[in-house]
Amino acid sequence: YGFCLPHKGLMELVESVHRLKQAGKPVRLRLVNAEYPVGESRDLVAELKAAAQRLGVTDLIEMHNDFLPDAESLRLLSEADLLIFAYQNTGESASGAVRYGMATQKPVAVTPL
Repeated sequence: YGFCLPHKGLMELVESVHRLKQAGKPVRLRLVNAEYPVGESRDLVAELKAAAQRLGVTDLIEMHNDFLPDAESLRLLSEADLLIFAYQNTGESASGAVRYGMATQKPVAVTPL
């Protein structure tokens, strides 16, 4: 959830879907990550779609890359069984996105940064 930026760990999530599929595990991934108006965000959206295609998991991944109203974002998040914030290297000291996830009262998994 949040903006589609490299430090969010989104590529790692797409790759995880492939590994889970290969292991015969039921999995679906919903990415609610708006494209931020910078080249690296636009590029990442394209790279995520290409990776899903290359790995054969496009049918298992639902991508929402438009900036959505808070109510719509929260609805999409609240429909999930688990919210994953797979942040990689970042200089952020706090995450507004994680707080939104917690507001859904769904289980939240985060990386230990």
